[in-house]
Amino acid sequence: MNKQTLQQYIAIIREIEHLEAEKQRVIDRLFVRQPLDGMPHGGRISDTVGEAVVRREHFQQIIDSKLDQLIELRQEIEQAIGELPSLDRDLLRLRYIDGYSWEQIAIKLNYSIQHIWRCHGKILSKLG
Repeated sequence: MNKQTLQQYIAIIREIEHLEAEKQRVIDRLFVRQPLDGMPHGGRISDTVGEAVVRREHFQQIIDSKLDQLIELRQEIEQAIGELPSLDRDLLRLRYIDGYSWEQIAIKLNYSIQHIWRCHGKILSKLG
């Protein structure tokens, strides 16, 4: 396992969040009711509920596939960091699993940011 594997985990989480938000936007747009103004607006009959169900299912299939990738990657990460000391595991989890900034990690672990960076470099060299 390397830094790219850890960064890939964060990227998949962000992608899932984006897909969930996009799925909701599409559904919201399909259910927007146009005000009745008494004017004719074409003869197309639309099945907005049916369209919403199909589109929602499409997004859900993509999201489920990404979740499967995420679970596999998380297992790989946990196996790789499982033998590390507690502080090292905490640092990696805070950074790559929880998405904390370096500053937040330093505060949470009660170390200087420079110390956190040094530790991070040593941990990655151990894993590499």
